[in-house]
Amino acid sequence: MKNFAAWMFEAVVESAIIFFFILYILSNVSVNQTGINTDFWLVGLTIYSSIVLVVTFKLATHTKFWSYMLLGAILLTSFGLYILHMWLTNYYLTYHIQGTTVVAWSSF
Repeated sequence: MKNFAAWMFEAVVESAIIFFFILYILSNVSVNQTGINTDFWLVGLTIYSSIVLVVTFKLATHTKFWSYMLLGAILLTSFGLYILHMWLTNYYLTYHIQGTTVVAWSSF
């Protein structure tokens, strides 16, 4: 129970640091030359991407035995789903999420 509580506390602290850091960084940043400000889709995508990368890095550092299956699972779930999201948001025609990933990559 102590180990579980320690991991949960660490996860909450890391998530809060990531959330407030990204919120602070993106609060006054314009995303392109026309001066369009960041929105909640971009902030949410950036926070989600950061947390997925932190969790993947922690998984990789705590892994003792590596295999091709584990490496494939990490790459598929971390980067494959992100690339799938990028592809779907560029071709799925809804005005809320269309092009969010491209805007995130082109922002400061």
